[in-house]
Order: sequence, then structure tokens, then C-alpha cells
Amino acid sequence: MITGFICIFFHIFETLHNPAQLPAVAPARDLPLFFASAIFTYESIGLILPLENEIRNPKRFPPLLNLGMAFVTVLYISMGFFGYLSCTDKCKGSITLNLGETPFSVAVRAMMSSSIFLTYFIQAYVPFTLIESWVLEYTAEGHEALKSCGVRAGVVTITAILASTVPHLEYIIGLFGATTSTTLSITLPPLLHSMSVPKLSKFTLAKNIVIILCGITVNIMGTAVLIGKIIQLYQQPVVLAGKA
Repeated sequence: MITGFICIFFHIFETLHNPAQLPAVAPARDLPLFFASAIFTYESIGLILPLENEIRNPKRFPPLLNLGMAFVTVLYISMGFFGYLSCTDKCKGSITLNLGETPFSVAVRAMMSSSIFLTYFIQAYVPFTLIESWVLEYTAEGHEALKSCGVRAGVVTITAILASTVPHLEYIIGLFGATTSTTLSITLPPLLHSMSVPKLSKFTLAKNIVIILCGITVNIMGTAVLIGKIIQLYQQPVVLAGKA
């Protein structure tokens, strides 16, 4: 994956455009898509608590989490900023799709796809655990290891097929970001904090309420805008066919 990122940045820096020729701010109608996609990048938020519970010294986890989040944030911002300067308004749903069809771009896509395919089960640790427990509970006893491997391989394969076959994946990513990721990352944490911690200060309670309202706003606006874009996208061929 590191090699793939290096190759992508190498291509990006070779094809940069003049920033003065590009709009400084995107249209307001595209902001919900941006927020939803940005929130989706933290889709592994549900892995934090299980990971903290599994490490040998949980007290050392917060600094490691802050360091990891800082690195990931810088990586996302730099990839998005310089990637936009490279492909301008012709950016496709994935940065790897903007590399062209050269042998170099095919090799980069193969590296990134392989690395994601081989590490995806780490991000899906929580759903894997839930699905495995359900399968083991409702199936005959024996061959637990084989069933566990089958569940993990099946889920990874199905999601990989969906990701490779669904067109305009950026809208699907944004839709999941506006619904599930927003709820898990923004709305639920302050809500559970307010419900579980007694005698919160007025400032903390007000802060939690503001965060919850922001999460609900992004959820509603992002979902509405993205559903509209998806409907418009799939209606377009029908309209063109009718005109023809």
C-alpha cells in the first residue's frame, strides 16, 4: 500500500495544474457530498474500542490513536488537495481511475486493490465478530475455524465484487457516509456520553447537543442530496433514449 501511495503521488506531482485557473471553493450544492465523503473516511471508528480492549497496555492507546489519526488526516488532505490540482474538475470517483490506462496505472491499481483486499478484514473486525457468532450459534457444532474463515472470505469477496461492479461509487460512498458513518462518528458518541455520564456541566451538555445537531443536519442534507444525485444519474439514460 505504501508503494502504491508513493506511485500515486509521483503521478499527481507530474500532472499538477495552475491553482489560479481553478475555483477556490466548490459550489454549495456539492458541499453535502464533500462532508459525507469526508466522514466516510473514518468508517473504522467502530474498531477503536475493540482495539483498545485488545492491546496489552490500554493507557498507551490514546497517544497512538492521536498519532495515527494525525497521519491519516494529513494523508487524506494532501491526496485530496494535490489530486484535485492534478485532475481538476474531471476527477473520477477514485484517484486511481484518474491515472489513465498505462501499464504504470494498471500496476498501481493492482497494488492498491491487493492491499485493500488483504487488509479489509482488519477494518471489518467488529461485523466479522458479530456474523461469526451468529453463524456458529445457528449451525451444527464442529469445524469452527473453517466456518470462521468461510465467513471472512465470503464477506470480503462480496464487498470486493460490489465495489468493482457498482458504477459511480463516489455517490454510494457519500450515501453511506451521510447515513451510517455520520451516525457512528458524530451523532451517537455525544448522545451516549450525555446519557451515560451523570452530572455533566452545562458547557459539556451544550457542546454535545451542538455536535448531535450537526450530525443530524449532515445526515439529513447529505442523504437527500445524494439520493437526488443517484436518481438523476440513473434517469439520464432514459431521458436521452426518449429524445432519440
